[in-house]
Amino acid sequence: MACLVKTFLLFTLLLFPLTTTASSVANCPKECACDLDPSGRYYTACLKGSFKQIPISELDKKMEIIVIQNPKYTLTIGPLFNDFKKLEILRINEANVPAIGMYSFWGVPSLKLLDLSRNNISLIKNDNFKGQDNLLELNLSKNKLERIPSGTFTYLTVNDIYLPLLC
Repeated sequence: MACLVKTFLLFTLLLFPLTTTASSVANCPKECACDLDPSGRYYTACLKGSFKQIPISELDKKMEIIVIQNPKYTLTIGPLFNDFKKLEILRINEANVPAIGMYSFWGVPSLKLLDLSRNNISLIKNDNFKGQDNLLELNLSKNKLERIPSGTFTYLTVNDIYLPLLC
């Protein structure tokens, strides 16, 4: 039941209407919507954009929630988020992400929810989640993981980890 409530709240957060407000968010990519969420957190939603790379240089560094979903091209994840010291929620879904780069989330100690579901990730490494002491939820479901090295989640104290079934 708690999982159902948590899922409902997360989908509600994704679906509320967004409008760009110049006074609250200084930098916002043209293909995205940026504003404050109902809790007053800085929010960016890039849904179905045609960008070839995550528009990291165009994002305001005070973002607390970043959602990137269903871009036109395959996206890669590397150490792009180091300057986002307040980032709490990162969702990159249906983005054809093939792998998680080394140290992709290092230097983002505020990250609480990392959702990389519905991608093409086939491999994760032992140190992909190193430095994520505050992470509460990790979602790697609906990916193409072939194996998970022992010790991959050693650095985490998460409440929930969602993984695809490995055959």
